[in-house]
Amino acid sequence: MANAESMSLIEFQKQFGTEEDCAQYLMYKRWKDGFSCPKCNHHEYYYIKTRQLFECQKCHRRNIIDPGAPKRK
Repeated sequence: MANAESMSLIEFQKQFGTEEDCAQYLMYKRWKDGFSCPKCNHHEYYYIKTRQLFECQKCHRRNIIDPGAPKRK
């Protein structure tokens, strides 16, 4: 994935043309090796589109998509 800080406006619009494109990029930035629940380490999730959250299928912990968000302990 290209670095969002070093691309032109046209490149940015191509890569982040939809909300789903943005969510996919943020997911990659947070979980480079794929989703892993911080509570139970399970790798399968539900995506709650209306709230932009990932919910673990095992323990049901909801995880925010923003990679810059503070981590819960």
